[in-house]
Amino acid sequence: MREKSRLTFRITLWRPWLLVLTPLALLAAMKRFWAALFLLALISSAGVSAKATSKPKRVNPVCSSAHFTWLSQADLDRQTTFMQQAGIQWVRLDFAWFDMEPWPNVHTFSEYDRIVNTASAHGLKVIALVTQYGIPPFYRQDSTNWMSPPANPQDYKRFTQALASHFRGKIQLYELGNEPDLDWAWPPAANVASYSALLKAGYQGIKAGDPTAKVISAGLSNVNPEPFIQGMYDNGVKGYFDYFGFHPYSGPRSPDDTVNATQFGRLATMRQIMLSNGDNKQIMATEVGWPTFSGGVDEQTQARYINRIYQKIEYEDYKYVAIACIYAFMDDGTDTTNAEDNFGLLRFDYSAKPSSATMSAVRADYNAHFTPINPGRQNKP
Repeated sequence: MREKSRLTFRITLWRPWLLVLTPLALLAAMKRFWAALFLLALISSAGVSAKATSKPKRVNPVCSSAHFTWLSQADLDRQTTFMQQAGIQWVRLDFAWFDMEPWPNVHTFSEYDRIVNTASAHGLKVIALVTQYGIPPFYRQDSTNWMSPPANPQDYKRFTQALASHFRGKIQLYELGNEPDLDWAWPPAANVASYSALLKAGYQGIKAGDPTAKVISAGLSNVNPEPFIQGMYDNGVKGYFDYFGFHPYSGPRSPDDTVNATQFGRLATMRQIMLSNGDNKQIMATEVGWPTFSGGVDEQTQARYINRIYQKIEYEDYKYVAIACIYAFMDDGTDTTNAEDNFGLLRFDYSAKPSSATMSAVRADYNAHFTPINPGRQNKP
């Protein structure tokens, strides 16, 4: 009874407080509920908004070809500084086998270490062009001809493996060959079966040396590439490159030209041939440009055409082109009648053409509208 009366007393004592607190507690709980519901709706709305406004993912496409080998350190620093200021991300450079293997199986990389390290110090990423010409004479089909390709693809495989192993983690992209569909680049005559064997050997070498590196097939010319690319697939190259290389020159015409066979739009034909062979890989435009000389275009037109290149691959029908390398960074000379002297974004005296500012604007646009991804991943809208 005593315990019962104590219990009754406690209940009686606390019951008024319960009657008073319960509505207050209920009101507070309701406020918390509605606050939580509002917060949840806000977060959900923010998530939808972020998804709707998220930037598409793509590889930074801003690239220029350059010739850095054997420059003085002062000139190398000067050029890479200009590149960095122009917003260029990738620099495509010749890696001459001849320079790096003076004797069979004896490699020296010191000059290219200097170049790669300087480029990296200026925020540049390297595309290493390993051509089929300019190789040690003891590996050539014709030892007396500088342009002669390798006699044995396995020698190329050994060299590319040594190269990729040495630069493992420092070079992401290797381009294996340059315009092998042209006779001058594969004397005495272009041979698709021979190049296909070289590509397969080089791919295996690169992957053995650095499994994370990506391989670009040799940039084909824009002269008559269709039979050559189909011949490559007929010779089993599918699976032996990560990107297909092509040089969509259209000069002196605009990249919007659709009348002439030699046009930027030929990329679509290359793409269709790839798809017809079950290959959905992206393309790298490893050379494209316009010389500012008497038989070419003026400097303002060069700048305008370069801008159109990047508009087309970033926003229009050529989004499958990952990178466009403008040829070239600097003029090679001052002869106004010579096309090869006048492709540069800079003049021979280091003064900037308008196209240099165009590259800066393209980079700024990329930074504002895209999320960067590394090579090897597909561009995503």
